[in-house]
Amino acid sequence: MKPASTLPRYLIGWDHSQPMGPVRDVVAATHRLHEISVFSDEGLATLIDGHPRSAIEITTMGDNPAYPNERRFGDLGPHDGHSLLEMVRRSRLSLVLKDIQNQHPLLREVMVRLVDELAEVCPRGRTSHIHGDIVIESPGAMEYLNCDAVPTTRWQVRGSRQVWTYPVSDSAVTSQAIDSRVKGCPSHPSSLYYEPAIEGESETFDVPVGRCVQLPILAPYRTTVGESMSVSLRTRHIDQSSRKQLEGFLGRMALGNRIGLKTTRPSDHHRILNRITATMHQVAGRVLCRRWLNPTALMDQTSIVESTFQIDPSALRCVRLLSPSETVHAVSNERRSPAIAPNLFPTFLTSPFAVNET
Repeated sequence: MKPASTLPRYLIGWDHSQPMGPVRDVVAATHRLHEISVFSDEGLATLIDGHPRSAIEITTMGDNPAYPNERRFGDLGPHDGHSLLEMVRRSRLSLVLKDIQNQHPLLREVMVRLVDELAEVCPRGRTSHIHGDIVIESPGAMEYLNCDAVPTTRWQVRGSRQVWTYPVSDSAVTSQAIDSRVKGCPSHPSSLYYEPAIEGESETFDVPVGRCVQLPILAPYRTTVGESMSVSLRTRHIDQSSRKQLEGFLGRMALGNRIGLKTTRPSDHHRILNRITATMHQVAGRVLCRRWLNPTALMDQTSIVESTFQIDPSALRCVRLLSPSETVHAVSNERRSPAIAPNLFPTFLTSPFAVNET
């Protein structure tokens, strides 16, 4: 394994004989991050010990993707990096070192190079606001049905995972559910709504060590870790293509859903009207982004919430409840993750009945 002080000349292994698909398609490639020693057990333990405790998120989850309210947030306690890694191996946990670029210069350089190399083969305009997390997950851990509001790439460094993607349709995940997830409607406070029936429309693919995957923004997906501990780098950025797409999405929500300005059926008679409406959506979305979007508002999709368990190596599955009256999977609404982008919507665009939207 290469020492942390040296990096390969190229981190991504593109097959240049195969043309890239459109921007809306899934992007997949090989990479060489697993050759960097910072992702060894010793390197990860050092990262954990040096990372601010307030920027480390630890959660546990249930076994059924239909019950995202079984996700719980925990307290790290006094345990060091080596102990936490061992407990992740033995339990059902997800340990996330958030915004790693702020604490580790080498990984900041790695993330910038990764995004630059992505742009060489899949150009989407100028990129900005590059953020990243290291995600360490137990064997069998899962990520509930969700979507990303900005381009998010998962670089599998150790272990493997399986990814399910779903179409946005009336029979799978509806566009209204996506709207609510991004905006922060109480009916979707934690994740998108999952039913086993939507599996008939899903696409599944494996992400082994040395592979990366980037899904289209706002595309519904869920993941499950394989039989060994998973370590991945999750990078997020904003580029011109995705920002334009997000602006159109925000404009449709603002003018279409709230004011009633929607595109009509495609026809020669309505073509000009549709074009004018789409332009108005784009302009409205651009105003929203400029006025209410903090450059990092879409980056961190979680917030500080009340802890419900502690990591305890002597307890069953390394989890000790903070409240003896609660069951392992009992959790109240206020402890769930907030919306992906709650800061994008001023009060006049939100429902007067949705008191917890932000």
